[in-house]
Amino acid sequence: MSYAYEIAVGCVAGSLLAGALGWYQHQATEAMNRDTATVQVQVLSKLAQSAGRRGVPVARQEDPWGTAYAVTREGEGVRVCSLGPDQRPGGGDDICYTRPGIE
Repeated sequence: MSYAYEIAVGCVAGSLLAGALGWYQHQATEAMNRDTATVQVQVLSKLAQSAGRRGVPVARQEDPWGTAYAVTREGEGVRVCSLGPDQRPGGGDDICYTRPGIE
């Protein structure tokens, strides 16, 4: 009876550990995706601004969640947004960067 109990306890402990590691990996991946999107919106705003000055369209680029970045003109500037993990506008997780004026 005690051998079966030890196996059951070992299985439960292993499951808890695997769940904790999975949760940690998910959190680390989301943080990395947010960092990547933050850098990409800034770089894309510079590219969009340069391309707009030359009349060249900006190629479609996707954020880490597989959604196309939204590139819009704002006066002489450019605004680039990622819709974030929920892939919908608004909701508080959007990542946007506005580059004012053409440099």
